[in-house]
Amino acid sequence: MRKRKTLVSIISMVLLVTVLVFFLGCNSNAATTEPSSTVSQQTYTLKVVSGFTEGHTANSDFAFFTQELAKRSNNRIKTDLYLGTLGTTTEFYDMVKDGVVDIVMLGDAWAPNQFPLYAVNMLPFEYPNWWILTETMVELTRMGYFPELDPFKLLYIKPTLTMYPFFTDKKVTRLEDLKGLVLRSSGGSVFTDTTTALGATAKSIPGSETYMALSTGQVKGVITAIDNLVDRKFYETCKYGIKDAPIWSGTFFMLMNKDSWNRLPADLQLVIDEVSQEAYYYFARAMQQAEEEYWAEVESSGLTELYTIGSEEYERWKQACVNVASDWAASMDAKGMKGTEVLEQARKIVARYTE
Repeated sequence: MRKRKTLVSIISMVLLVTVLVFFLGCNSNAATTEPSSTVSQQTYTLKVVSGFTEGHTANSDFAFFTQELAKRSNNRIKTDLYLGTLGTTTEFYDMVKDGVVDIVMLGDAWAPNQFPLYAVNMLPFEYPNWWILTETMVELTRMGYFPELDPFKLLYIKPTLTMYPFFTDKKVTRLEDLKGLVLRSSGGSVFTDTTTALGATAKSIPGSETYMALSTGQVKGVITAIDNLVDRKFYETCKYGIKDAPIWSGTFFMLMNKDSWNRLPADLQLVIDEVSQEAYYYFARAMQQAEEEYWAEVESSGLTELYTIGSEEYERWKQACVNVASDWAASMDAKGMKGTEVLEQARKIVARYTE
């Protein structure tokens, strides 16, 4: 496993992201109409939705988020929280856009047609770790590269842990071992292109159905984060995992329906902005702690054999995918979007944090 930064370094980075997220929430995605300045005692109930079930690390900020909204608004903001119980992830975009729900945790891979340029966050081998990825996506958003977010109020960006390959019954040690191996894909084109470039075959399976697909042999492996391996019990089916081959990460965003946002008085909008800023900080700390604990748990349990392939073999994997990013950028350019430009900017930001 690659050497991780010290906790002090991580917290420093998180603090920087927190400032950026606060700036982002208060300035670059403001309401399209002037909110009411009248302070009243009216209460508002917001439907908040996640695609992950209760107890999953991806939901670790929700209790803080909802409780603080109630506390700081003197119970004028109430929330109905739905964790993996309301609709499917592929429906989330329309649900929040149409006002069926007020706030949703949405991943661009769940709505690839609506967020094509944002897929820069999933390009393989581009981001050394999840906190640098988050920094990059916050800065790119501030720079205005993702107008597809404009119909919503962006509250904050949430990273996933870095994702590694896990396999059900084959111990993959060389690139050649992946040839023809069927791996689960979320359906996003970047995931599929990366899997194909590695020599495997991608099969689109929703996250909620991945356990069954692994256990029945529909797919022979999955590229996922260590928290997902544990929380969704993939370790019961995946007997092998490569711990020194991080491939990609990703981000979710907390999006709020713009009409729901505009209906709120100014003082409650400020509460949501402040709590959103702190919720990201809370989430990032939980993620860092969870990552260490999950790896330790899996290594000590022995349910999944974790092994290394070495830097030379890992470099071969990277070289196999060397054209995925440039091909993606070219495809975006062909559609009239700034694919090459946003990729170049992302690499510049990453370089600043890795110099």
